[in-house]
Amino acid sequence: MFEQMQKRLSKTGLPPGALVYVGRDREFAPRLELVSYSAQGLAERRLEPADLAGLALPPDQVHWLRVVGLHEPELVRAVGDRFGLHPLILEDVLNTTQRPKFHESGDVLSVVGKDIEYDAESGGVVSEQVCLSWADGVLVSFQEGEHAAWDVVLERLRSGRGKLRQGGYALLVAALLDGMVDGCLEALAHIGMQAEDLEDRVMLRQSQDLLYEIYALRREAIFLREALWPFREAIGRMAREIGDDEHAVAVLKDVYDHAAQAVDAARSLAEVAGGMLQLAISLAGMRMNSIMKVLTLVSTIFIPLTFIAGVYGMNFRVMPELEWEYGYFVALTAMVALGLGMAIWFVRKKWL
Repeated sequence: MFEQMQKRLSKTGLPPGALVYVGRDREFAPRLELVSYSAQGLAERRLEPADLAGLALPPDQVHWLRVVGLHEPELVRAVGDRFGLHPLILEDVLNTTQRPKFHESGDVLSVVGKDIEYDAESGGVVSEQVCLSWADGVLVSFQEGEHAAWDVVLERLRSGRGKLRQGGYALLVAALLDGMVDGCLEALAHIGMQAEDLEDRVMLRQSQDLLYEIYALRREAIFLREALWPFREAIGRMAREIGDDEHAVAVLKDVYDHAAQAVDAARSLAEVAGGMLQLAISLAGMRMNSIMKVLTLVSTIFIPLTFIAGVYGMNFRVMPELEWEYGYFVALTAMVALGLGMAIWFVRKKWL
């Protein structure tokens, strides 16, 4: 996250609307995919940038243009010029550190957000920039990487299940936003399970690695909270501006409720992780204090014994007890009795 913020320095001094990609380096070639459908069927095809100028979009179908990969600004510019997307929207698309937001420019409605998924291999959260721009006659989606963003929605369109193919653009937008929120909720569920496991481990033992894990968990929870809060507001504004499609508006309101639930879960996770971090530090301090107390008491018991041994270890010729036949045993008995007496006194004082 901070590395991408540093890359944003490359835009310093440029005018608003300058199209500069701010994000991680990618190794794949960006591509354009067009999905056109109606109640009767669905067609998919790969497009080249040169195909955009003469692209015909029949009005009796819903058209979803997928832009996969944002690391070639000229491709994003070509798509924006073809469908009349404002340069400021394209600037937000290319800036992967952009805060989730809703933007309205003329007849174009746009939502910039984060597609958040849980990565089982790394055990962490993966976040990538996405944007939906709904112009007259087409829905353009921009996604930063090749991950499986919205594949579930695409499978629903291919299979014809439900009402998605019978609906219009508003219902498609609602389905895509719902898919993003579902990904966030799934990631939060996995992080919640990690939090429960860490909470049990905190009570059993302490280690430096455990503190690092708790800190990483808290950082991810805070990131999710900060990403979901404005995204929830963007969904709410989209629901108010999406039009007269009552079914789509109802779906979007449900998505808004799910986003609000995700925000609350992320906030609770951040607080729980913060509490676990403080608890782990406190328990470590308490255990260290307990160890130091035992060592101090042991040292205190042996101080007078060391004094007695030191007195009788002095090599003076004239010492009254040196000639005693049982002096050695008397001295040892006195030292044991003194040590036991001090230990009993410490126990009664509840110091040991």
